[in-house]
Amino acid sequence: RLQLANFVLSVREHLGDQTFVRCLEWDTPFLLVRGFRGRCRWMDIFSYSEKDPQNPLMGLPGRHEYTYGTRHYWGDLEEPGRTGIEADTFGLVLAPFVFEHISQPFAAMRHLAEIVQPGGYVLWSAPMFQQYHGSPHDYYRY
Repeated sequence: RLQLANFVLSVREHLGDQTFVRCLEWDTPFLLVRGFRGRCRWMDIFSYSEKDPQNPLMGLPGRHEYTYGTRHYWGDLEEPGRTGIEADTFGLVLAPFVFEHISQPFAAMRHLAEIVQPGGYVLWSAPMFQQYHGSPHDYYRY
């Protein structure tokens, strides 16, 4: 996590004074809040909800907008149109340590690119050498 924090701070420095209207972090806005405070007007959250044959509501897209404009999205990033997020919404997306848990990471990356504005940024990281850690699935090392 220390390497990730250093990476986020170096990216912040690289971006200079650039600001964004909407930023998105996968699951928790911890890195956005700490690393990009003052750079993002809204810091939104995306929670992954994969399809489950036992529960037909799982994997469906959704969105909740809070009183002051922050949004929580959920959906399935592996399937087209199931993120609940309009194209070109975000100037900055952070997805740390999540792609190893996706069974179709390349499809998910294509869909992630669709929600980033032209000229926007995606910061993602994934483990290379860490042992299996489940939660609930662990598919890939990069």
